[in-house]
Amino acid sequence: MSRLRNALILTFFNLFLLGLIFCSIEAGVRIFIPEIKPLGTDSALISDAVYGNTRGLTPGASGKSYGVLMQVDGDGFWKYPSNQNAMTESILLLGDSVTMGIGVHQEKAFGGLLAAHLGDTRVINPSLIGYSVSDYLNVAKHLLESEPGISKMVIVWCLNDVYAGGMVDGTPDQQFSVARGLIRFLHRNVMSYQWLKNHLANRPKA
Repeated sequence: MSRLRNALILTFFNLFLLGLIFCSIEAGVRIFIPEIKPLGTDSALISDAVYGNTRGLTPGASGKSYGVLMQVDGDGFWKYPSNQNAMTESILLLGDSVTMGIGVHQEKAFGGLLAAHLGDTRVINPSLIGYSVSDYLNVAKHLLESEPGISKMVIVWCLNDVYAGGMVDGTPDQQFSVARGLIRFLHRNVMSYQWLKNHLANRPKA
């Protein structure tokens, strides 16, 4: 009985020590490397099947995307500081994460800069991370029919659009659902995981 008790005490002590080491590393990364931000986009910002089978933004929603607070206007487009609702002419931006402006405050993303520069033209930006060519088609068809005043459409074409077949997060895969959930949790909550991953793998090079 005493041997079992000693084994339990040793196990608890080791777990406590490992937890203490992990918390110290996590605190150190958060304090000394503040440029590492949570990854991922709050689900409150996204609604299913907005443009056919393509996901879109939730009107009036707000939430964080890659550590930055993002807001959606009442029409389901990214909200920019300038008041654009009274404008009759619009320009439509279509793209994925680059056009969405992940990790960048909305007024500093190029959509926000464009909205500030085009004072007499409304900038409509429904872009969302993970969009591919088929999503651009669905969004364009819907908005060109439902939104009056669109005079120009700009599609921001990125290298991943050449081979992307659809939204990765939107493809159900039960086999990897648990692993994806764990990775999503680590991306959003554990900064030391991101720091370690950046040192072990060169994702930009890949």
